[in-house]
Amino acid sequence: TDATYDFVGTTDLQDLVFRTNDIEVGRFLTSGDLNITEGGRLTLGHRNGMSMDSANNIFIGEGSGGSNTSGMFNSTMGYRAGADNTTGNNNVFLGALSGRRNTDGVANLFIGSFSGFANTQGDRNTYIGYNSGRNSQGDDNVSIGYQAGENNSAGSNNVNIGTRAGRYNDGSNNVFIGNLADAPTGVSGSIAIGNNASVTQNNSIVLGSINNANVGIGTSAPSATLDVVGTLQYT
Repeated sequence: TDATYDFVGTTDLQDLVFRTNDIEVGRFLTSGDLNITEGGRLTLGHRNGMSMDSANNIFIGEGSGGSNTSGMFNSTMGYRAGADNTTGNNNVFLGALSGRRNTDGVANLFIGSFSGFANTQGDRNTYIGYNSGRNSQGDDNVSIGYQAGENNSAGSNNVNIGTRAGRYNDGSNNVFIGNLADAPTGVSGSIAIGNNASVTQNNSIVLGSINNANVGIGTSAPSATLDVVGTLQYT
């Protein structure tokens, strides 16, 4: 064959139109853009979007969105990303197996391989990083970093920022910021900030590492466990 003469397309300044059952389903515009016109759906990859009977979804990658039935406004990209989603809406799953088991969770953002992997019905979660929020089933969590919030299975309203931040805690309403900042299982309503910071009881705040870190208020070079430069007022 000779690509100069053997091709699919037009030889004049007209769109290339695709039809099924004599209904237009898409076209390549003269600008080079691809326009999906029937149902607003785009699927690329083996066995993706196979059960789909809904509109305005984008599924890219083998098995991506493969079980979707009526879910709408979803964008999944990667090997089996969002593969079990059936009715969930407004989700974005980017990365191999991200959001893999989501069925009807809504408004989730998972970026990174295995991010939000086990989430089935959790809503409004944001997981960014490899294995972030991998086993989570809760709602309204934010985990950013490698394995951040990985093993919190049922907790909600947590913020985990940093490599493995909040990796082992399974409570709710916690904030962990810093590499390895965390708490044991069962701790809720607490804050740990700093490299390797750890808080071990409910409704508590820990600033700094467990390895003899100094905390300064009003100073950039604290010389004691708590170094305050200024006026301290208490009642």
